[in-house]
Amino acid sequence: MSSSTSSSSPLGAALDATPVAPWATRRYVRRALLWPTAAVLLAELLCRVVSPVYLENPDPREVEVAAPGYRRLRPNLTTHTNVGGVPTTVKVNADGFRDAPFPATRACLVVGVGNSFVANWALPQEAFWSTQLESKLGNGPDVQRCAVRSAGFQGWTLAEMDSALAHVILPQRPEVVVLFFSNLTMWTDAAFDPAVNDAAIAKWQASSGHPPRPPPRSEATWMGRVIGFYNTIERHSALLGTLKVRAPMLPMTLGLSELAVAPVYRDEVFSAREGPTLASLDLLRGRIERAGAKLLVVAVPALPEADEDVYDLMLAAYGGSDRGVNLTRPVAAVQKWAQARHVPFLDLAPVLRGRQPPAMGYVDHHWNDVGNALAAKELEPLVRQLLPPTTR
Repeated sequence: MSSSTSSSSPLGAALDATPVAPWATRRYVRRALLWPTAAVLLAELLCRVVSPVYLENPDPREVEVAAPGYRRLRPNLTTHTNVGGVPTTVKVNADGFRDAPFPATRACLVVGVGNSFVANWALPQEAFWSTQLESKLGNGPDVQRCAVRSAGFQGWTLAEMDSALAHVILPQRPEVVVLFFSNLTMWTDAAFDPAVNDAAIAKWQASSGHPPRPPPRSEATWMGRVIGFYNTIERHSALLGTLKVRAPMLPMTLGLSELAVAPVYRDEVFSAREGPTLASLDLLRGRIERAGAKLLVVAVPALPEADEDVYDLMLAAYGGSDRGVNLTRPVAAVQKWAQARHVPFLDLAPVLRGRQPPAMGYVDHHWNDVGNALAAKELEPLVRQLLPPTTR
């Protein structure tokens, strides 16, 4: 009955002429796509309720290029980070640095300048090396209160440090400037945002007479794209963020950033970088000393220098051979430079290497609260020697 009824109209004829199998197949395909998609969306929603999405690196919208040509966080910004499952509120001062504001009045001021090791993105402020060092310097019956501040940003080059010193930091009249130097500082190609860094460096070189840099290496470019793609997905996904925190599903995150800049450890690349780097350090030293401040250079190890597993991962990316790779040569060159100019120098690699609990993070590859505490302990006697007698 239904068959004859349906065939009596054009619509019925069309339905009768339509094969049944393709429609059934499409229905199963739709179900196969719909239910997994719905499950992922539901899991994402639940994860957003249980574990809100926070950033493991500053969102590009939270970063600006200051007029003198260096990158910084947006002044007076409040945002969040959640590295290794530790939610942290990030408060940025009026100068674009993640630390307390520069004090209006103080007996003395110590300022640390550097890249992401100084920016302390993953830590609460009480764990900062600067907070702990300030507490140490304030102890003692004859000690006046000495403020310690951290002024740095992820991936800062020596060019950007020079610009920030000239325009923001040295006008604060610090007694001591602690320059945190890592092997990664020598690799000034920005794996994450080459356009921003290269433009800032070119402008700075043109205005300050710095030697030209060697051209970028392709290793940093392709690995930077991989890291950027992964971070972009994870940044906007609570599900991926939760999985990574609870059971790190990408062991290679141990060394991704190091792989991006690993060529700095190669002898031929370092040889091209050594001259421009040391010339840049000379310019920074001259600027700091003309402002009446004392300079202290601190070498901070990147993760391959402090963790053998990451070092092996880095070598694997380049064929598994360590021929022509030297982890200590860049820091040794800077140490020799410092000794020749009577600049105090501290190498933190022996201090942070092989610590239990570890001094550097697993999910985040920077020094953690343990590393910051060790740095503050090692810095205290050196900084005291550089302070005026009444503030020691």
